[in-house]
Amino acid sequence: MVAPLCSRGLSVQALDRKYGVYRRTVREASAWSGPHKKPPLRSSRLDPFKPVIDQILRADPDAPRKQRHTVR
Repeated sequence: MVAPLCSRGLSVQALDRKYGVYRRTVREASAWSGPHKKPPLRSSRLDPFKPVIDQILRADPDAPRKQRHTVR
């Protein structure tokens, strides 16, 4: 909102009076280039071990009660 007005030639001082904010806020808003890109989702560090973990959990119902692994 502020960046297009700065490019039209309005001064920082005029903009701070217009919007009722401090000059530093107007400068920061005029320098803002928009939202940052989100980094791409990466795979979990557990992905290589998930088959082994699943195998352990599937074998657990046969184990005695105090020796079972649980999933939280």
